[in-house]
Amino acid sequence: MSVSHRSDPFDPVRDAKLRIAACQATRPVRIGVLVNGCARRMVSGRAQARLTRSAGDGVPIVWTSTIAEVPGALRELLCRRGVNVLAVAGGDGTVHHIVNALLDLHAQHVTALQAASGAVAAATVALPRMLILNGGTLNIIGRTVGIHGPPHHTLGKFQRHFAGASLRRVPARRVPLLHVSRPASSEQRYGFVFGSETLFHAIELYVRFGAGYLGLARFLAELSRGATAGSGLWREERWKLGPFGHPISVDGVIHPTYTAVVASTVDLTLAIAAIRAIRRPLGASGFHAKVVLEADPLALVRQIPAMMSERSTPGVVDVPEAHELSLLGPYTLDGECFADPGPGRSPLRVATAAHRIALVPGEFGAAGW
Repeated sequence: MSVSHRSDPFDPVRDAKLRIAACQATRPVRIGVLVNGCARRMVSGRAQARLTRSAGDGVPIVWTSTIAEVPGALRELLCRRGVNVLAVAGGDGTVHHIVNALLDLHAQHVTALQAASGAVAAATVALPRMLILNGGTLNIIGRTVGIHGPPHHTLGKFQRHFAGASLRRVPARRVPLLHVSRPASSEQRYGFVFGSETLFHAIELYVRFGAGYLGLARFLAELSRGATAGSGLWREERWKLGPFGHPISVDGVIHPTYTAVVASTVDLTLAIAAIRAIRRPLGASGFHAKVVLEADPLALVRQIPAMMSERSTPGVVDVPEAHELSLLGPYTLDGECFADPGPGRSPLRVATAAHRIALVPGEFGAAGW
């Protein structure tokens, strides 16, 4: 059932109370679907029709085509339709923007309740469970909880498994978030996978070679060829591999120079069951930080296959349960690129967020999440 955004007045106290009631463990499962209609696996009419059929009658579906539409879509589903399981059809970037809009809405509701009735615990206003349907170019976040296959298959399976069930029956893995901020400004974002300046430039370059895993393979092959034999691309772009001559601090341990860092609260898997660079065990605290210290670009390129695995690699420092990074420059978060706001490189802080997102695992009958 496709729905459009209504224009009734925004009442955060009323909406917060509705969310509190909807997310009680004894309430029946009420699933709603938020779709990025521009996601790679959702642009075709056939994919959209299949998703609608899998949802079934009475399930609200909101289709979006821009980031600006996400807050309104969330209010429609959570505050007007009483949704307590939010299904997301899109890739990692879609999940990223939905999580940030969701936490903004959550903060508004907590603030409004505190103003209306005094002290209110933020946990009282529960976040919905989130069912990742995948559907984008890269789907790292979904795969970390065992979501595979096309979006309509995952949604149909969920509907068959939990039809008429209470919310307490729906398993959820509470996945930590990263909080990325610039101390000198009000900029802050939440996400699952962080990459420093080298990764920021690498994503920009990788886009030239096409989307998805095929584009990634082409990019890595060209990078290797250029580093070994030389090429126009290598001569022009090799500076983007770093190092950039500034330090990084990992939980207070300072490395005077580094080439790149990846921080992740989820399994960092770059191809289905083939390339896993970071594994996050259940219950792990903080985030996994992988700091690349190797400074020679040619040696760095030669080490890429080893770095894209879980094994120990010379020139790479692994911190499995880090809690804070301090560094400079532009960055990526869940594959989205965020440029430095000033002419120079400004300070960045990456820390474990207070929030966790309850992701529904693909093994719907699993216990112990």
